[in-house]
Amino acid sequence: MRTFALSVSLPGLLVFSACGSGVGSPIRAAAANIGPMADAGDRNADAALPSDAGAVSGEVPATSHCAPVALWPPDQRTAEDELVALINGERSMPFGGGGGGMRGCGNRSFVPLAPLQVSGALRCSARLHTRDMLQRHYFSEVDQDGIDPGTRIVAAGGPAGPWGEAIERDYTEPAQVLAALMARNEGCQALTSSEFTVVGVGYTSQTWTLDFAGP
Repeated sequence: MRTFALSVSLPGLLVFSACGSGVGSPIRAAAANIGPMADAGDRNADAALPSDAGAVSGEVPATSHCAPVALWPPDQRTAEDELVALINGERSMPFGGGGGGMRGCGNRSFVPLAPLQVSGALRCSARLHTRDMLQRHYFSEVDQDGIDPGTRIVAAGGPAGPWGEAIERDYTEPAQVLAALMARNEGCQALTSSEFTVVGVGYTSQTWTLDFAGP
């Protein structure tokens, strides 16, 4: 059983993905150059919606696309927000390959980064994906209609720039999710990328989706 998966698209149109079972145990990894992101088309019923709607408040946009996940159990929303706070705690500290409390991400090092802002549009896309995986009984960054995270983010009103998505399951605590992601090089790089400025988390039934995006 897979317990995590990650996909990231950064400048240069480089996409990498990794998935596996258990912390730090990837069972496959791939990288490929792809063309421009596909248009959301008919899946975006609110095409006139401003990009990244809801970024300031973090509230799910009041659109027909996001309506199914606008109301969320308070304890699960609290867990989503706690995970974002933990991620921003990691971003506030320097990383590197040496000592002095600097950690992870292979040999990559960097100065403290600005905190990610919670985007209502990304919260929508993340919740919709978590909900869809549970309803249709699959676990993948690409849904069963073949739609990738970047297209789903745009459909929810998010930006069409760099994007990333991580999914985890079988965890109930935000700290467990953070530890699992930081233990893997790919997850560490996604959470601490300077290309990403906004984030949205969707959590329910021990299943987590984290969507990241940049301008």
